Amino acid sequence: MSNALSRSKIVQAMLLAMLLIASCSAPAQPMAQTPMATERATEQPTSLPTSVLATNSPQPSPTALPTNTPPGVGPDTYPENINPLTGKSVSDPELLERRPVMIKVSNYPASLRPHSGLSYADLVWEYFIGVGMTRFLALYYGENSPQVGPVRSGRLIDPQLALLYGGVLGIASADAYVFEQIREMLPQRYVSQTPATCPSFCRENLQSGVFVDTAGFTEYVRAKGFENSAPALQGMKFDSQPPAGGKPASYFWIYFSYYDQVAWDYDPVTGLYLRSQEVTQEDKTVQLQPITDRLTDEQLAFENVVILYAAHEILKPELIDTHLLNVEGMRAQIMRDGRLYEATYADVTGRTPLRFFDRLGNPFPFKPGSTWFTVVGLATELEMLEGGSWKMRFYP
Repeated sequence: MSNALSRSKIVQAMLLAMLLIASCSAPAQPMAQTPMATERATEQPTSLPTSVLATNSPQPSPTALPTNTPPGVGPDTYPENINPLTGKSVSDPELLERRPVMIKVSNYPASLRPHSGLSYADLVWEYFIGVGMTRFLALYYGENSPQVGPVRSGRLIDPQLALLYGGVLGIASADAYVFEQIREMLPQRYVSQTPATCPSFCRENLQSGVFVDTAGFTEYVRAKGFENSAPALQGMKFDSQPPAGGKPASYFWIYFSYYDQVAWDYDPVTGLYLRSQEVTQEDKTVQLQPITDRLTDEQLAFENVVILYAAHEILKPELIDTHLLNVEGMRAQIMRDGRLYEATYADVTGRTPLRFFDRLGNPFPFKPGSTWFTVVGLATELEMLEGGSWKMRFYP
């Protein structure tokens, strides 16, 4: 590996030492937040509701489901017309001859939900943006979506991911410092929405926000003369058969803050993880309810759910630099087929997708299909509860 990776190892070791010292002297505390965010953090529940535990008892192993992918593809070579980011064949092979379209999607305010087009994405990343909130970056390569959004401003993690996955980034403006980083890291590889980007990338109105047609976005990029040939996307291994080992994972609850909670339920019939998210009631209590795609009116469902542990550098309360480049041996948890597996991930080249490894150092096999990544801090806590349920408490 490069000298940068060696330096990264030292930084990771120092961070771990700091965390161990802190854990011995005082309980872990969340970052300094606004009064509202502090109130959210203090209202953390300590256990799953009885009703949740009752509905998430161990499930029988799913039967083998038909899949349109050959077994054991990747991580370095893929058959013709196989999407290297899903391990599945595509209906239109020409889609694989472009750069991926990577669109920034809002998660707050909650009044703008349900989101549009997330169910069409090959990959989605969810990450902390400060003040108890998260945001998404959705990638479209093997399939287009007629509408994606609402689109929001860029963050420092976005150009990192666009470099790793060879994409063209679509945002609705950005902080001046973030814009500078995007321009430097992605010359002619980003589009910020303006009236000139219509009709493919437009603001509908002040209430509903900005949306993208990914096919039109690709045509806009080509018309602007951006280099848009297919990038190197090796790195992910796929196998329809789950690996041995792992622990039951029928329900996974992630607590970012009181008003930002997520849950994934495993459906053994479809072999998919179904997403729920917090809905605030009139009395300010929170309930987790299925979150749908407004294009399909169906609950968001993904074959793989991945937890990425990464260093978070807090520059301002709402300006977070999350480090994914030049890393190796970083902790990850991967859920597929109702099981949770410990894994590690690494950035091998700085220009190709993250690679994932099992405990023995072998490429970890993802289930063919779409993957949802949740990026959490190094101090994040994970607890296994009864009945194959898990609770994660985010700390940056």
